[in-house]
Amino acid sequence: MEPAPWLPHQKTANPVNRRTAALGGQPEALPAQWAPPPDLSTIISRSRESRAVTTPIAVPDILAMVQAIPDPRWRFAFQLLSAFGLRP
Repeated sequence: MEPAPWLPHQKTANPVNRRTAALGGQPEALPAQWAPPPDLSTIISRSRESRAVTTPIAVPDILAMVQAIPDPRWRFAFQLLSAFGLRP
């Protein structure tokens, strides 16, 4: 079985090289808007802004809220939110 002609025959670590190889060595075949940024230093190794510290709800409070919800569907939804740390 032959490899697909549009795929590079060698593995490349650089996404630009993969794109160029997929286009048959013609990187200008795609519009410039699809080209990767020339300088990745603004994206890579950027530290995130610190987030505000939130206070988690204690387990006894969660259990009390679960028992207070009359509809079993909403009770289950709230249990899922609590179990996986999601927010409504």
